[in-house]
Amino acid sequence: MKTEFRGLTVERYDSVADLAALERRPVRLLLVEQEAAELEADLGLPALDAVAAHTLALSYRDEALAARFLERALMREDSARIGFLPVNLQLDCWLSTLRLLLLGHPSVPQSLFRRLHRPRPAADGGDTAEAALPLTRRERQVLELASLGKQNKLIAADLSLSEHTVKLHMHNIIRKMGATNRTEAVSRFLAARHACASA
Repeated sequence: MKTEFRGLTVERYDSVADLAALERRPVRLLLVEQEAAELEADLGLPALDAVAAHTLALSYRDEALAARFLERALMREDSARIGFLPVNLQLDCWLSTLRLLLLGHPSVPQSLFRRLHRPRPAADGGDTAEAALPLTRRERQVLELASLGKQNKLIAADLSLSEHTVKLHMHNIIRKMGATNRTEAVSRFLAARHACASA
């Protein structure tokens, strides 16, 4: 890894509790292994707050555990800084994902979003997370498909739109939701849906 990422300093800790040693030191990426997260209450997220990491990522093999971690992460205000690194990727994909994390661009595998996605029919008054969003009907449709992990090309095909129109809708969705990117908009959408389901 040192040859792939020159100048990178790597420190390893045996548990989330040991991270107290990092308190108030700037950390570019805090990569938590699945085993450490499993042992911590609430999958380790509260204990990680003491570390001033720009990006936080879970390295995992168990997709069900990663989905639970994502579900808890989406309830946090800083969910846009949390990413995932599946260990079962081919080496070149794994290195690319790690590189994105180090650059501050956390990603969430589509399969994890699909695990959280539970379509719900609108109640009588349309009292769902989707109805509470300041979006047009078409923007809601685009966001719904994006939350399934679909790319713009597939969303365009599903809705009989041009890919350019889908990009414009995504731009408007991101702006209206006060998000910085597509992933954050989808995260907020799924968090709102989860909050409605829990109420």
